[in-house]
Parts: sequence; structure tokens; C-alpha cells
Amino acid sequence: MIAKYSEWLKKSPIPKLLIHATPGLFVTPENAAWAASNFKNMDTLDLGPGIFMLMEDNPHETYDSFCRRFINNELFDTPKIHLPVGLATRAP
Repeated sequence: MIAKYSEWLKKSPIPKLLIHATPGLFVTPENAAWAASNFKNMDTLDLGPGIFMLMEDNPHETYDSFCRRFINNELFDTPKIHLPVGLATRAP
């Protein structure tokens, strides 16, 4: 199953954002660089120093990066993403 998912990630046109930090727990900078060079339409966000709770420790950087990459599609050559009804207007 993991091999099939990996093959799909290599071919999928769906935009992907991989968030990582240094030293990182699950995704090191080296892992992120490998993913960016092997998976189609993959971008990475380096949050600097961190180990585990990256998005919780860096909410503004994560949100800004997500909006810039996915909602505005600035870095991807894909059609606009259509969110399910209600998802884009859900209160934080």
C-alpha cells in the first residue's frame, strides 16, 4: 500500500505542501528535499527550528504559506481548487 501511494504521489497533479523543520522528527530537511525532487507538484515549507508540533508552533507562517500556495495557486500549474461547500467559510 505504501509503494502504491508513493507511486501516486510521483504522478499526481494535485498540489502538495510538505511542512518541515530542523532537526524535525518525522520529516527532516533531507527528507523534504527528496520529496520535493521526487513527487510531482510538491512544494516544501521550512519553518526553521522545530521538532514535532510545527503547525501549532508556527500557525501564522503555516496559514500564510497554505493560502499563498493552495488558495491562490501561485506556485502550481493546476486548475483552481474547488473546496467542498461550507469548508471555505467555516469559522476558525
